[in-house]
Amino acid sequence: MVSWTSSPEYIHSDDGSTDGFDVYPTQQIDEEEDSETDGDRREKKKPSQNPINSRRSIKKMKALVEGLSEERRALVRQMGFEGLLHLPHIKRSNTQHAMWLMSKVDEKASAVVIDARRDLPFDDSDVRKVLGVTSEGVPVEKVAASHVGDSVREILGINIGDNKITHVVKVVQLEYVGPMTKAQARKFKVAFAICALTFLLAPPLKHNYFMTDYWSALHIPDMIQMYN
Repeated sequence: MVSWTSSPEYIHSDDGSTDGFDVYPTQQIDEEEDSETDGDRREKKKPSQNPINSRRSIKKMKALVEGLSEERRALVRQMGFEGLLHLPHIKRSNTQHAMWLMSKVDEKASAVVIDARRDLPFDDSDVRKVLGVTSEGVPVEKVAASHVGDSVREILGINIGDNKITHVVKVVQLEYVGPMTKAQARKFKVAFAICALTFLLAPPLKHNYFMTDYWSALHIPDMIQMYN
């Protein structure tokens, strides 16, 4: 049976064990806890210990998806990103718990380590089941050739060195009169993929900027769904 201990940061079982898993943090990173008070002194709040900064924003991704026309939603399905059209409304998430869970992942074994004798294996198909994004095909090269980056920037209409996600978001939000042309559809696909990676799937450390590590999968927009 699971019960609360005197510390708000951890969950333990009554017998001191952890039900198979080590203890894990349950605090929200943006919450503050009340400190103890003396007499009639007002309660003061102190920030959570070991704060974790995450650039992931389900809220931003959800807002972006909700503004899509049916034509653009169809393009998202073509890309193999259909699951992102059904993101739930999540206002807050426990980032410390997420980081604890990630610390249990054995990348080489593709498993979540429970203890010395047990683990929970997973594979690419599980990622698709949970997130609804493409999980089959050609592996994405970690470092894209310079001409690939130039090609992607040309499709988006952004300059070399411009890595601000706000410019890419504007591309996704562009409204067109009449059906989209092939060039407009390709531009949308590339921009949407970058937003999905930046806001949700692989958020960068720097706020309001995107990474280019995965661009080798974007320079041919109609083949995005062919990459894992």
